[in-house]
Amino acid sequence: MAMDKTGIVLCTVIMFGVAATGCAKKTVPVGIPPHSNQPQFYGPELIGGRPMASPSKRGPEPTGGVPLPPPMLPSGPPPAHLEEAYFDYDAAILRMDAVVALDIDSAAIKMRRRFFPDAHFTIEGHCDERGSAEYNLALGDQRARAAMEYLVAAGVPAELLTVVSYGKDKPVCEEHTESCWQRNRRVHIVESGSGR
Repeated sequence: MAMDKTGIVLCTVIMFGVAATGCAKKTVPVGIPPHSNQPQFYGPELIGGRPMASPSKRGPEPTGGVPLPPPMLPSGPPPAHLEEAYFDYDAAILRMDAVVALDIDSAAIKMRRRFFPDAHFTIEGHCDERGSAEYNLALGDQRARAAMEYLVAAGVPAELLTVVSYGKDKPVCEEHTESCWQRNRRVHIVESGSGR
């Protein structure tokens, strides 16, 4: 009988030992319910299913143990990206797409001024090749002034803006087609530096 109790105890211990070593411990990530469709993450010690090396086992820094300097950050935003405002033939009235472009320009100019208080902008009026040089200079001036009035109404200080007309002297397209002429009937705004 004593042998039977010892055998039973021994069998029980062996069964618990096999059960304990045969079952893998399941790690459940914190904050994600089981059976979730979310990806399973098991903590910083595992990356891609492999243990991550500890900081002391990572090897030397690329500069021979000297820490790398922090990355250089730009001192301000890049030059303002200003949209072109286009016009209909023989007109200086702002179309809806020109208003949208000038709204974008207004926001860009205001943002640029926050970083560079001395920044000023030139509003260039352009025309297509049709008509005389004198007529197109006057029309380009009307287009530039219409854009300036809109920008000032949108909150851009007038003293930041200068108007110039190039008429038909600086085309962006030189084909003799309506699509090309449309690209040339425009107001173009450029950052012109500090002061006048």
